[in-house]
Amino acid sequence: MKIWDLNAGVGKLELAVKLLRAAAATAAEQWTDEAHRDFEETYMTPLEPNVRDVLDTIHRLAEVLAAAERQCNSYLEGQQ
Repeated sequence: MKIWDLNAGVGKLELAVKLLRAAAATAAEQWTDEAHRDFEETYMTPLEPNVRDVLDTIHRLAEVLAAAERQCNSYLEGQQ
């Protein structure tokens, strides 16, 4: 029995980034000044690698938690 589930959070993060990208693309159709370029450079450009890093970290954490859960279950089974 899992007492944690990281998949829901991962899905929400992926959806949020997808929606943000779509909104940024829509805004970029009309917002073409220096402020927009600064916004893109400061916030949007670093977003993709940062989100990818976070998702990789979450997946590694899920693997560690799954291993810990297996070890705990093995221990508990041995106690019966």
